Amino acid sequence: MQQRVLAAFVMSLPTVTWTQFGVIYRLHNKGDYSGTVEHTHEAILETSNAAINARARLWNITDGVEVSGSRIATKETTPTRVRSGPLTIPAGDKEYRPEFGA
Repeated sequence: MQQRVLAAFVMSLPTVTWTQFGVIYRLHNKGDYSGTVEHTHEAILETSNAAINARARLWNITDGVEVSGSRIATKETTPTRVRSGPLTIPAGDKEYRPEFGA
């Protein structure tokens, strides 16, 4: 007789605290650009502990949400340029700011 044992694992992910960097705001309307425009989020990041990621994201202030796909991270201990993939930016005038995570 075979017996199956099902086990459930709960993985606890670390909580990330996001902090605004300076007073950098950008007003953006994708309708102001013609043709095919590709938006990305880019930052130069480094961490003092290679076991802990340096993180950044782009925050849509107007709608109060993180821009989907904008999270970037590195474990490099020297300044490293990190860029997201293409982002989908909503239409209309929106304010954005970069945030860093720890």
